[in-house]
Amino acid sequence: QVLDLPSLTLMLKLTEMLGDDALTGFNGLQAGASVKQRHIQAFLDIRKILETLNLDGLAIDRAEQQNLMTTGSGVNVAEFTDYPSRALIFSGGDLAARAVAAFQFLDILIKTDIPFNVIVRQDHVYVFPRSRIRAEIFPGRAGVAELMGFFLMEFFNAPEEVTDAKLAEALGVETASEQLFDKLKEAYQATGESQTEAIAAAKEIARLDTEAAEQRLVTSSSDQAQTQAASATPATTAPATSAPTPAPAESAPATADTPAEKLPATTEATPPSEDFDKLNQRLGLTAIDATLAPEIERMTKLLIRFGQEHLFNDWAPAGQENQEKLGFF
Repeated sequence: QVLDLPSLTLMLKLTEMLGDDALTGFNGLQAGASVKQRHIQAFLDIRKILETLNLDGLAIDRAEQQNLMTTGSGVNVAEFTDYPSRALIFSGGDLAARAVAAFQFLDILIKTDIPFNVIVRQDHVYVFPRSRIRAEIFPGRAGVAELMGFFLMEFFNAPEEVTDAKLAEALGVETASEQLFDKLKEAYQATGESQTEAIAAAKEIARLDTEAAEQRLVTSSSDQAQTQAASATPATTAPATSAPTPAPAESAPATADTPAEKLPATTEATPPSEDFDKLNQRLGLTAIDATLAPEIERMTKLLIRFGQEHLFNDWAPAGQENQEKLGFF
């Protein structure tokens, strides 16, 4: 599930062929992608969907924008001013110019290893850089549908508790931070050594953002687990006699509904090592390439941590199709 310039150009051409009421989208890895082969989403008749839901337009269509620059090929580059997900929006110019301008930003995201989504709508290309943190309200990572304002409520654990404010907050959690987005914009507008330096800085900001967010999740999950354990333990009053005080009741075992289980964090408390060891034994991952074995292990554990282990369901056993496996990584 990768995106190159020919694939992006194909998305633009396909959307143009489908007409003004169509929309296509791309969910990258860790940004809503559900299968490993390259694919896009297509909404063939947005107008009909909007009429059915009695809406006057998509959220991304209605959101205010401000122009940042115009490229030499006549493509306008803008950003949202009042939308919970940050994005660069490319419009104007001809189809080929829009594809090139948008891919120049995508190439920066690829070089900095930042997840992303792309939405193509009429003569606009929206590129959303993402964080690596999943908002707890979503059953998986938000994808194209959520970013343009559609939420499938039946998939939520408690739909009656979901509000516009909570959805906006959740999208904010899953988008690139303001500091990271500013650095990415700087990299996009820079050239040569200045761009290289900005890309390196953006990569470091992304790493620090992820560590900070994961630490907050660990702390929050730990606090909630302690609160649940305390509420599950009946209060006891020491007897007036010299009899020993009863030992406190053991806290309830963690279940799949425990908040900490909804988003495993990169701590020793919930390591993905055991799942990786099983995958590695079955598929021979670290034997694919001795030099890249540490990176293969790191990336596989990252996919496991974000609930993407199903990507490996149809892989060949250990020792087979190693070139294809290496190509995936």
